[in-house]
Amino acid sequence: MSSRALPRLAAVLALATAALATGARTAGAAPPWSAPAAVPGLAPGTPALAFNEAGVGVLAVDNGGGTSADDVGPHTVAALADGNDAFPGPAFPMTATNFALADRFAVYGLQRVVGTGTHFSRRRDRAGLVFGDAGEKLTDVRFRGPTDRAGVGEALAGNARGDVAATFGVCANAACVHRRLYLIVRRAGASPLPAIRLDNVAVGQISAAAINARGDAVVAWQANGGVFARMRTAGGTLYRTERLGNPGEPVRAISTVITVRRAAAVAWEAQDVVEGDPSSPATVAATFKAPGARHRFHSAQRLATVPTLTTGHYVSGRGVKAVFGRDGRITAAWTAFENGRFVVRAAGLSGFRFAGAQTLSDPAVDSILQDVDAGPNSEAAVLWETGVAGHDQGVGPGTVAAALRPPGAAAFGPPETIAVAGAPEGATLRFDPSTGRAVVAWSGLDALRTSVRPPLAADAPGG
Repeated sequence: MSSRALPRLAAVLALATAALATGARTAGAAPPWSAPAAVPGLAPGTPALAFNEAGVGVLAVDNGGGTSADDVGPHTVAALADGNDAFPGPAFPMTATNFALADRFAVYGLQRVVGTGTHFSRRRDRAGLVFGDAGEKLTDVRFRGPTDRAGVGEALAGNARGDVAATFGVCANAACVHRRLYLIVRRAGASPLPAIRLDNVAVGQISAAAINARGDAVVAWQANGGVFARMRTAGGTLYRTERLGNPGEPVRAISTVITVRRAAAVAWEAQDVVEGDPSSPATVAATFKAPGARHRFHSAQRLATVPTLTTGHYVSGRGVKAVFGRDGRITAAWTAFENGRFVVRAAGLSGFRFAGAQTLSDPAVDSILQDVDAGPNSEAAVLWETGVAGHDQGVGPGTVAAALRPPGAAAFGPPETIAVAGAPEGATLRFDPSTGRAVVAWSGLDALRTSVRPPLAADAPGG
């Protein structure tokens, strides 16, 4: 283990020891969130969570990591939600050995699942799309990309009826300094179309995809010269590639959304970090494009700057994420730095800029963004982890917390505590579209855990 991880590890172990000693603090949650529950059979890791419109929910995590005969290769293990949006198990293998999805999957139709992942091999990794039913191993793999170059799955977005936009990268040369980035489009009920090459000099394995209800898609990525985006309509028109900005540092997080009228927003976070040492400030920026082929993305808007701090104190977690609500609003949330603390902020799009930024986390403790989602009734929720100063231990206890914005409200409500102690990491949040419940999953020391919140409507008098 790298010495850079030792301070965080020590903090995690200390929190776990304290939690075991005090008992009640380990599973603590403030109403209306349910008490955290371990998911049988799902080992600690970065969880991924997806629901379809009918409420079929899949919670998954990648397990394994070796490819030798003595190791279990990387693969994805999952559990299904019950009628209460809990995950009582049993867990099941979602993919075959040496094929892993991470968070690149969607649930659509009645119970169908589509994902894009990477088949890991001693000789050469390869990207592929995979299809199947929720609760069963996904065995219908459609490999993509050349066979003589290594490739990896990068991003996937799917809508309720099964339209899909996915990206994968292929090494452009033996050193794999640059990647060829491809887009795969699949119309509901049809086979995936031939891959579209978007870029020959993409950098890193970082891209983001979004798709609307009609099947229009947008992709954003990092390449030589900065951040780029390109849109493809449901009818097959491919817009030109646009350069959105150049942060001058490696992009570490990127997010995009597309509206029903083909407006789009892209947000990203960039910072140069070498083995735990930040060597540049972190910057968070965003840009917006109005509907219509004649409109272009506006100049990038700076949302936050985090100064160059000490070892281990850099932006981690998700960094930034944008979501599109059913009321037409676009909301972005990000990790910022104020008065010596990492904080979580959010703002809504007004015109072509994000305005009225609100600090959601307690400004007296360190917090980092973990997730954002929009609900079926136009509500929204932002999730974060406290007690973390970017990556290493920070001021405050280790908790999972969230703030919610009711339908039609202009601002988010006060923070709500979901889990106290238990060394929470890698949290994710999704609304169940069929019930309006918010579901959160995170990794503890010994298992994945979940908590459920009743719909916001239940908070109203007589609701």
